[in-house]
This record gives sequence, structure tokens and C-alpha cells, in this order.
Amino acid sequence: MNKLTNIFIGLSFLSVSAFAESNDHMGNHMHEGKITNHMVMMKDMEHSKMMKDMKIYHHIMKSSSYIVNLESIKPLKDGKNNMSLIFSKNSEVVKIKDLSIKFFMPSMPGMDFVLKPKEIEKIYNMMVNFSMMGQWDYEIMFKSFDGKKHITKGSVNLK
Repeated sequence: MNKLTNIFIGLSFLSVSAFAESNDHMGNHMHEGKITNHMVMMKDMEHSKMMKDMKIYHHIMKSSSYIVNLESIKPLKDGKNNMSLIFSKNSEVVKIKDLSIKFFMPSMPGMDFVLKPKEIEKIYNMMVNFSMMGQWDYEIMFKSFDGKKHITKGSVNLK
């Protein structure tokens, strides 16, 4: 696998470890800004198969020179969902500022809400409460530390 694929696999594991209940220090986690995994059991698994088997929501977007990774460790459903955002630039996980994410239903005006995820070790976590099934679009808005504004968009379809 190439270096970028390894990074995205690592980022996926990293966000999963952010919600892990175990403190055994064996899963993916951060050490001095780098993704570390003391157990590399899945290193040869194809990324797309891994994502399918885990049944998580995983969307990678690009905004300028930033890669934005939005994911959930469980299948999305109506009601509360733990989701996380990870930002990277030049193959390094980075902090950003003034982050907000707006969720809305295009088919139902007025069904929108804005969240401000909380940062823990360069992972931005949030509890997303989808009030009903259907298509939810989102806009991720953030500033880089050079003051530039960035926006990227996506959608999820709850069935």
C-alpha cells in the first residue's frame, strides 16, 4: 500500500480508538503527533473491505490543501451518533480553528443544526442527533491557522 493509504487507515483506527473504552495502550493512538499502533494485526487488510466489514460511516473530502476525514465507529441511525473529524495536511494530522459543521435536510427546510466539535489530541468529536431517517447534507467550515476559511460538503443517507 502507498503511504497515503496507510495514513488513512491509521486515521480510521485513530478515530475508533478515541471512542474506545479500554485504556490498554495497544490500539491506534497518538504519540508526538504521529499515529502509533503497537498491534499491527490489520496492516495488510484492504482499506475498503475493512470499512465495509466495520459498517461505519467514513467520508474523506478535500478542501484546499487539507484532507478532511469524517467518520462514525458505528452505523449511522436516527438519534444520537458519535462522529469524529480528523484534518491532515502534507500527510500530517493537524489542528484547525473555528470549526463548525452544519447538518440539514435538503428536502425539509428548517431541519438544520450546527455543531462545534470538541478537540482531543487533534481529533474533533461530536454527538450528532439526527431527528429522522433520510438524507442529511453537511457543510464543514473551518479556518486554518493562516486565517484562511475552508468549506467542504458531503451527505449521509439514513435508512
